[in-house]
Amino acid sequence: ALYDYCFSPMMAVCLRYFKERSEAVAVLNDAFLKVLLHLKEYDAAKPFLTWVLTITVHTAIDQLRKNKRLYVENASENEVDTSCSVDVFAEETNGEYLLKIIHQLPENEKIVFNLFELEGYSHKEIATQLDVSERTSKRLLAAAKNRLKHWILNVEFMLL
Repeated sequence: ALYDYCFSPMMAVCLRYFKERSEAVAVLNDAFLKVLLHLKEYDAAKPFLTWVLTITVHTAIDQLRKNKRLYVENASENEVDTSCSVDVFAEETNGEYLLKIIHQLPENEKIVFNLFELEGYSHKEIATQLDVSERTSKRLLAAAKNRLKHWILNVEFMLL
């Protein structure tokens, strides 16, 4: 019953970090195991699902780090490549489309975008988690937003 209760929100988090459903399911299962192993540490004064989703985010980042897909260089002012391979006309829903374009972001930008915009972490928290400077976190978020804005504006222009 606990797995059923947590599955959908946990899967939503995992799918934001992993394009392949099989990878997302594997991370979800790892995160759920951590939840079970640390259940005694849960503070009942706080929302249970929030605690579970925090574990899920940390598990996803650990998995990316383990697979060496998480590499964040120090802040630099690199030009942003705004090409995107998503076919907007093949999508059925806006949610699916947005998830696909977020997955088109470079891994580092996607992680920072997810952590800041979707999970609600501060740049200081992101910097600590990823072992980078706050400036790097801010730069990666700005680059991600710039790409997404460019892609969305180009799609809207194409639809006119």
